[in-house]
This record gives sequence, structure tokens and C-alpha cells, in this order.
Amino acid sequence: MFSFFRFPSLVYEEIIKCLDIEEMYNLSQCSKKSFRNVSIMVKRLNISFELCLTDEFSLTVCHGHRTKFQFESVFKLKGPRDQSTHHFCGSLFSKWWIRSKESVCKTYWIDPFQGFGIFFGQIRRLFEKPISCVEYYNDFRYPVAEYDLLLEFINTIQPTIEKANVSFCRAYKIDIMISLNLFKTVRDMRWKTFVIREDEYPDVTHKYNHDTFAIKDGGTWLTIDHVLNMNCRIISIGEIILTSDDLSNLLDAWMAGELPKLEHFAARVEDLDLFTVFKDVECKRMDDNVNFTIRNGPYLIEREFDGRNAIVFGTTSIEILVLQEQLI
Repeated sequence: MFSFFRFPSLVYEEIIKCLDIEEMYNLSQCSKKSFRNVSIMVKRLNISFELCLTDEFSLTVCHGHRTKFQFESVFKLKGPRDQSTHHFCGSLFSKWWIRSKESVCKTYWIDPFQGFGIFFGQIRRLFEKPISCVEYYNDFRYPVAEYDLLLEFINTIQPTIEKANVSFCRAYKIDIMISLNLFKTVRDMRWKTFVIREDEYPDVTHKYNHDTFAIKDGGTWLTIDHVLNMNCRIISIGEIILTSDDLSNLLDAWMAGELPKLEHFAARVEDLDLFTVFKDVECKRMDDNVNFTIRNGPYLIEREFDGRNAIVFGTTSIEILVLQEQLI
């Protein structure tokens, strides 16, 4: 080991570049000197972390090939243990699978969360990279309280999370509020499956301050009040029950200077009627557009106090596109 680091730095730098994540990690754990030397080299690499908090508890290190580290309770371990298998990162037992696009290391612990804390602390110091993506599923079958503690810790060590995919299954309102508050630093927020308890969520009020907010099929319970609390640059809602009157309120809010970051809004709407949407807003036909129809638009509107323009059009869905340059 020590003779390895007696090579010129350019030599062992090239060698380290050829190692996989497990080899980099194991090499760094040999001594303080090896940790220091490996850390200097790997900080220059294009590496990112993805955290999965669903029925699977894992951290994936992405560096061309993906390396996933799963954390399991030792009580889930079935069958005989291979005595030759090494105990990765101090776990009681570990197994490796090599796939075409991903390597998986499943580690078993008496306390998987303590094991994750040990491993994540070491690998974060080694690479000094933030967690860029979180996959989160709030379900009564999963240890959500422990997951939320991890998210709270992540929020203390990095200012933002680049992307999160969030799902909920019959979670209680208080649990939803706790989880959503922990994701307030996410730039690209995506809601996926959202199975609700009847009458549990409509009165939830929460400020959404993401850069991009995309809701696939988890927005059926949302109302116009929730939408008006979305101070996001891009909002896309696949399933939502809004009326033309609701959209009229949305346009009124934008005209009054609310939703200041909004650049693009898209949502499916039942029985869309643009005439109702524009009832309190002066609009201009964009009939030079080859796709223009009186019913579907597009129409151009202008905000009086700053002259900002937006294009509004739609059929079964509506889109509001805020322009960067003034057209009127």
C-alpha cells in the first residue's frame, strides 16, 4: 500500500481513475495517508449521490457505472451465510451483484440506519459531493420516521437537493406536512403516486418554492388554493380537478404580481372555457398563429404594472407561458 503511493502522483492518479467505487473506498480506508491521497484524486471526478428511501433503503454512487449500497436489517437475512464474504464497511454481512449497468452491494446491520450513518459519513468526506437526487415513498409499512430524520440531517449539510421523486400512500396529514417541509430545498420536485385518505388533505396549506414542480397523478386532491401557493418557475400538473373559474382566479393572481417566479404553467382541466378564464382579464387574439382558434387560442395578455406578457392556450388542458420579452 505504501509503495503504491511512492509512485509519482500522475501515475497513481491514473490508476485510481480506473478503480470502481468499492475499490476507491476500500483503498481510502487503509490509512490516513491513503485516505488523504485518494480523496484529493476523487474530488476531481464527476460523481453524484442518489438516496432511495422507499421499500429499499440505499445510496447509489453514480460515476459512469452505478454502484448501489443497500442497507438491510440482519434479521431479514435468510439462508446460510458465505463465510468467505467480506464484511463491507463494518457490516455484519454483505453480498455483491454485478449487473451490466449497476453493481449492488447489500449490507446487513443490527441497525441499518446506524450503518448508513457510518458509511455515508465516510464516503461524503471522501468525495465531498452532495446528494443530488432523493427517491422517497411515505408509506405506513416503511420506517418513515427514520427516513425523515435522514432528510433533516441532509438539509443541515447541504443547502439544496437538486431533484426529488416523492410518493405518498395513505399517509396522515401531519406526516405529509413533516415530509413536505423536509423537501422545501428541492429544486426539481416531482410527485408520483399519491394515494390519499378521504378528506385528509384538501385543507393542507403549504408553500411550494421549487424551481420546477411536476405532478404526475398525485394532484387529484389539489385545489386552486394549493396552486396559488406554488411559487415555482415551472408547474406541470397531470391530474387536477380545476374549473375555468379557478383558472380565472389564477390569471387574476398573476396579473396582480403574485406567483412572481412563474414562467410556465400546464394542467389538465375539465370543460375548459377560455372565455370564462378571461372574464376579468383583457386579452388579444394571436390570430396570426396557424393553430389559432377562438375556442382554444392562443391569446396574449399583459400585466399592467410591469408590462410582462403571457400566452394562454388550451383544449383539454391549459398552458400559460410567461414571455421574457414584451410583445404588446
